[in-house]
Amino acid sequence: MSGRMLHILIVEEDVQNFVALSDYLNKAFKNAELVYCQQLEKAVKITSSVGFDVLITSAGLIQSAEKEHLDKIILKVDAPAIILLTDFLDEQYALEWIAAGVQDCIPKGNLTSSTLHKSISYAVARQMKNRSALTSAQHYKSLFAQNPLPVIAYEVESKKIMLFNNAAIAFYGYSQAELSVLKIDDLQVEKELPAMIFTGQKQHRTKSGKLILVEVFSNLQKINQKTCRQLVIVEAKTSPNPVQNNEQIQQLLLLQSAISKSADGVIIAKNATGSFCSSEIVYSNAAFNQLAGFTSAEITGQKPEQLHKK
Repeated sequence: MSGRMLHILIVEEDVQNFVALSDYLNKAFKNAELVYCQQLEKAVKITSSVGFDVLITSAGLIQSAEKEHLDKIILKVDAPAIILLTDFLDEQYALEWIAAGVQDCIPKGNLTSSTLHKSISYAVARQMKNRSALTSAQHYKSLFAQNPLPVIAYEVESKKIMLFNNAAIAFYGYSQAELSVLKIDDLQVEKELPAMIFTGQKQHRTKSGKLILVEVFSNLQKINQKTCRQLVIVEAKTSPNPVQNNEQIQQLLLLQSAISKSADGVIIAKNATGSFCSSEIVYSNAAFNQLAGFTSAEITGQKPEQLHKK
């Protein structure tokens, strides 16, 4: 683990099992800080205030009520890699737990310092990769949602609409639930063809059946490992010059990408009163989050002056 301190939370009812597990872990890792508790309910509270790399617990400890507590930990943005100790070797049983968000399952009979070192090293690496991907997706969705123009992203293969912002809901007149089950061809008068040109003037149809001439600028994006096409839409009457419209949209997309990837910290706040400090933060990029020590979820909705007080 590159010599850094590894923070491990052990949830185990039996103190003797904890002592045996601690012995294995201290032999496996030179720099390991172990924290012990006996219930997953307590672990939820601990992980809310302290960050851990790994959580190790026994499958036998997880009853129906305890499973709910484990799910709360798994769903955290900064969730630790979870390793489950099982009483027996059952591949299907292990796969079900991994599908639920656990990183690895180890039969207790196979526990050694070596197996723990390998399992924890791989689990932490996978969890860090998952966390990075989740953070990137959250930043993309945040910028997507705050775009003042209607934006829609649909899967290229199925044509199913995957993402859309509030501006798109208002523009097309569908509810969020209605728009989420549509395909892009439900909005376009001209059905999508393999050789179709995606940038330029198109006719789109609203829920009421009204036909609207729009300027569309598109690019490809990866969303949840699927190839999607993002459409930024401007009603054609907003500019008599299609070229000018395309240039403006392209500039917006470049700005969106630049803010998201910038090494400088950036926040965007809604300014309804004319005072920056009285506005609410609606977006923060990864660089700002790292600098301030917050997640996007923690910052969104706060006033800028509140950050100065922390």
